[in-house]
Formats: sequence, structure tokens, C-alpha cells
Amino acid sequence: MSLQSLEKQTHAVDRALEPWKGGAATEGFAVADTAAPLLDWRASAAALAIWRRMPPADIGLAIERQPLDTIQGWRLTTNAGALETHVREALSACGLEQEELRRHFAKDMTHLGRVFASATGAKDLEVRFEVVKGDACRRFHTDSYPERLAVTYVGPGTVVVPRCHSERALAEQDDYSGPVLEIPAFWVSLFAGEQPGRVGLVHRSPRITGTGAVRLFFCVNAARN
Repeated sequence: MSLQSLEKQTHAVDRALEPWKGGAATEGFAVADTAAPLLDWRASAAALAIWRRMPPADIGLAIERQPLDTIQGWRLTTNAGALETHVREALSACGLEQEELRRHFAKDMTHLGRVFASATGAKDLEVRFEVVKGDACRRFHTDSYPERLAVTYVGPGTVVVPRCHSERALAEQDDYSGPVLEIPAFWVSLFAGEQPGRVGLVHRSPRITGTGAVRLFFCVNAARN
């Protein structure tokens, strides 16, 4: 996706959020142009915190030049202190052809992993980077993990449902026609799963099968013992 297309998508999402602001539909959502909503996670009751951001221009252009079919996904478990070393090793062996992209992703993923650890108190992290060519989690659901941080670097983002429509979306699934928000590329989301004292976010993967779309997706959650 070009930077111009991403800017248009971002503006469209901002407009789509306007009717929700201050109403029941946005209860449990926190959105800002900084990481503040994520870092305030434990002090809030939000089901979803969003860091609204754009990629640097040079990185956006580098991503456009990168063939996604050469990238091999990876998953690793580490702690925040060793995260950068392990991420750099994984990125160097996964088929990313441009050194510029490897450096950017290593810096960004390390930062996001540490934000997640600070926000949630997680000691050990499970980190995943993958190319997604199908619908993945196509049904509306809540995660079994207490929290998850996610960012889609390329392609359509995660589709989320306002809290007040959650039960309807879970019940109706493919027949659900209520409001949703597709999180744009490069925006960072931290969302609640199943846990005491916080309502989990109902969401699904975007439907891309048969469209030719491909997603480059990164996520972090606390490692399970």
C-alpha cells in the first residue's frame, strides 16, 4: 500500500470514528497519536487501546519494494531484555531483502515488545511475525490470552467490534452487519482477551481470501508457562 493510500485509509478511519466518540459504541476504546493509551493499560478498563501512527516515508517506500512471498514467518519466546537480540537474529534469516527494513523492523518490534511488557507487566514474551495470505481467524471471537499487542505492517488490519455490539457479533457471525472498525496498517493496537475484571475485545481477521491481498502481521503476548 502506498503512503498516499495509507493516508487516505487513516483519514477514512478517523471519520468513521467520529460518530462513536463520546457514545456507548466507544466505551472501552482509547485512541491517541502516542503510545500513552497502551502505557496506561493497567490503570484503565479499556478493551482496546490504539496508537495511531504513520510509517516514515522512506520505510513506506522500502516496504513497497519488498516482495512479501520471500518472507518466512517466525515465532519466538524471550524476555524484554533479550528481545532485541532475538528479533534481529530472526529478521536476518527470514528473507527480508533490504537492510533498511531489517533495521527498522528490529527497532520497531523491540520497542513495541517493551511497550507491551511495560503496559501489562509481562516478564516473558511470545513474539510472532508472519505473512498472512488467507482469512486466518475469520470468526468473531475474543482471545484466550489476557492481552495482545498487534500491528499490521502491510495490508488490511484487524476488524474490531464496539463493546455494545459484541454479543450480537458473536451470535450472528457472518450475518453481523453492525459497526466495525478495521485498524489501518501501522496503527498499533493493544486489546483485551479473556481475563478477570476486563471485558475482552470481540474481533476477527479481515476477509482477504480471493482478493489477492496479503498481510504482513506482527503481534506480542505474554508467554504461557
